[in-house]
Amino acid sequence: MNMSSPLLFALLIVCFLPLMSATVVLDFNHVERCKDSLYMGTPPRGISDIRLKKICQRYADKPRFVTLYDPQKRIPVYSAYTFKKTEGDRRVDYPWMYEPQLAEIDGNGNMLPFPTGYLHMKFEDSQAVLDDYSDVVLYERGHLNPDQHQSTPHDRAATYTLTNVVPEIREFNIGPWREYEERIRVRLNNFCRGHLLMTHPCRPCASRLHSETIIHHCCISSAFLQLLASHMGAQLCLSPSTCAALSDSFLVPDLVLTSTGLLNCHS
Repeated sequence: MNMSSPLLFALLIVCFLPLMSATVVLDFNHVERCKDSLYMGTPPRGISDIRLKKICQRYADKPRFVTLYDPQKRIPVYSAYTFKKTEGDRRVDYPWMYEPQLAEIDGNGNMLPFPTGYLHMKFEDSQAVLDDYSDVVLYERGHLNPDQHQSTPHDRAATYTLTNVVPEIREFNIGPWREYEERIRVRLNNFCRGHLLMTHPCRPCASRLHSETIIHHCCISSAFLQLLASHMGAQLCLSPSTCAALSDSFLVPDLVLTSTGLLNCHS
């Protein structure tokens, strides 16, 4: 028996170990269960920017949801996840986390809590950090995959990564957007029968709240579709006059915020 063969095999395992637990991936299909958060396993089309990073959000060694992330703007483009029936209580005791592999390709395959001490500049250059949300009063962290749309402690904890949040104007986040998340949760708990996948994209705008929000739906019944559409139309300002008034009341330089919901519900 050639003794070099087992040694070579062991070396190959060591060499490819970071890829086996990869979080930042070239294709969501390359990681087991990563594509489960996408409708029919297919990412949204029409997004071709090569600098964007595909993140299979792993927590406790298990994929939880997926995010397409812009390391230059340091915000997510979208987060896609599976909605799970929940009571809707909001947890406040989970630590905020970051994605090691955005800064180091051989970094930990799981999201990690921010350290209490020094964090190398390369992490700040590749993603949002806690300092981005410190000592500010106009905006706060707004989830794309909200914790109240998840049920297990690990799934909920995984939503507390800064790669899953965008800066949202505080009044909007604790007002219309929170109400939107809650009403969607209640309606999906009551009316959705089957497997629900949700994709919440965010598109940056120059200096104010984006004035046009487009909502796409694909649900199991026309009644459910009408229920969601009527609610979203009222809450997310599909009327230009309402949008203009809302935009004018929230002028914040250098802040990016838009809210777009893409719902896919299938049995």
